[in-house]
Amino acid sequence: MIKPIDLGSERIQCIEIKENSNSNILLTSVYLPAKGSKNHLSEYQDVIDQLYELYQKYHKTHKIIIGGDTNEDLNVQTGTKRNLYLREFINECGLKYDNKAKTFVNSIGQESSEIDYFMHNLADQDFQAKQVLNELIENTSDHHPIRMSIKFKYKSAEVNRKQNNSVKKKKVNWDKVDKEWYSAHINTHIDSLQINENMEKTAVEEAILKLCELLRETADLANLIIKGYIQCQTKTESVDTRNLRSTKNSEEKI
Repeated sequence: MIKPIDLGSERIQCIEIKENSNSNILLTSVYLPAKGSKNHLSEYQDVIDQLYELYQKYHKTHKIIIGGDTNEDLNVQTGTKRNLYLREFINECGLKYDNKAKTFVNSIGQESSEIDYFMHNLADQDFQAKQVLNELIENTSDHHPIRMSIKFKYKSAEVNRKQNNSVKKKKVNWDKVDKEWYSAHINTHIDSLQINENMEKTAVEEAILKLCELLRETADLANLIIKGYIQCQTKTESVDTRNLRSTKNSEEKI
């Protein structure tokens, strides 16, 4: 269901989440450069260019969610080249974002700016707006965590495995199989399924899956067991029994 995508970037991490529908989700985490370095502007623009290439590659087939630290406040238009470049990227890609509350705490412990965002192309009915978790006592970071809920459908790997197993068919060669053995094997093991009239729906579904597995396993064994082999083995056992009795009678007479 989840597949990491290697972009070769230390600042961008990306995973693909497979939905039941044709439109999968591309979930991206980004850390845009701060203003501390000498080349911060070119570095900032370079990371945004990587995000733009990522968007162009996947936006027709995926729902795009980009979350992380932008190191720019989108509440006000500062007019800086960094701020303008980020806004141009958002506008050109048609991304949505929410301004909710300040997320960064400065060195004197004051909430000073909102620089953590989710940027996305989701339909309005497919997500709940960003939340700023600014009351977490255990949080020791200078950033408040942010959260956003989205709607998507998927099937778990366990469900897919059971469905795949249930549709597997094993053809039994009934001309060679000992039908009495096949029936006896089923009857011997079917009681372990504990099927009864008062079973809940989930229990019935589980019992059906186990029954299909029992039939499949019995079919596999049945294809390996030839009726003639069973008969031959039975006759051999009978002869050995008669020989044993004959030997015992002879010993008693002596």
